[in-house]
Amino acid sequence: RSPTTPCAPTTPCALLASPPSSDLEGSQPEAPAEVQPQAGCHSVRFAEEHSSLPGASRPLPAPMSTNYCAPPTFLARKKCTVLVLDLRPLHEDSKGPPFVGLPAAYRGFLKHLHDLCTAERGTLECLIGDRVVVAFNAASTNSSHRVAAAECMIQLLRAWPDTAMASDFAMYAAAVTRDCLCGSWGPTRVLLGEAVDICAAMLQLAAARDAPYGLVDGPLYQQLQYTYVCRQVDSFTLHPHTAQAQTLPIYEVQAA
Repeated sequence: RSPTTPCAPTTPCALLASPPSSDLEGSQPEAPAEVQPQAGCHSVRFAEEHSSLPGASRPLPAPMSTNYCAPPTFLARKKCTVLVLDLRPLHEDSKGPPFVGLPAAYRGFLKHLHDLCTAERGTLECLIGDRVVVAFNAASTNSSHRVAAAECMIQLLRAWPDTAMASDFAMYAAAVTRDCLCGSWGPTRVLLGEAVDICAAMLQLAAARDAPYGLVDGPLYQQLQYTYVCRQVDSFTLHPHTAQAQTLPIYEVQAA
């Protein structure tokens, strides 16, 4: 590798790929001899430096610490519908965990999310912090990806008030259909494109309005308007102050 071509640094998602600590008991994997840290490649050094942190009794597994020195593979351009969910605390001034049963409540929510993704043939692309990204027609073909995303969004928001987390968190949802680059990077799935960023901007609007329904942009609304009850609630400018500036209407999807 040329020293002028840096490797991508290890991302937080890499930590999700490590096996549980119980799987490592009694063993200490060694890095392959042919893999050496190089200029601009931080992932191996990251493993070495952080193995001495509190709670890290052994180095990170070698496969995880070296996978991200290679570029993403198997990237393909696909038309996908991306659904992004945000969980936001209702009590900003609260200290510590909202309630004792939070881990169990999260497990219940994630099981429900998994069941809906399976039923609607969606793929859980990323779960980090309190944000969830689900893609339809990415990892597996789904010719009805627009309707599948809308149905998943409606079912999640409809069930939310009855969950154990609803008294402490509000959930907002937004979905768009865009061309994405889908593939993998080591053990982690990759979803590249502006879809997640557009959804993030729409989620800001949803939180400001305390929107009880999921939001979609104009292009996705055009595909859903004959199947779902939709209402325009706002608009925003994509790529403002550039030659690509575009004002998009925002709709809430109320029901089928």
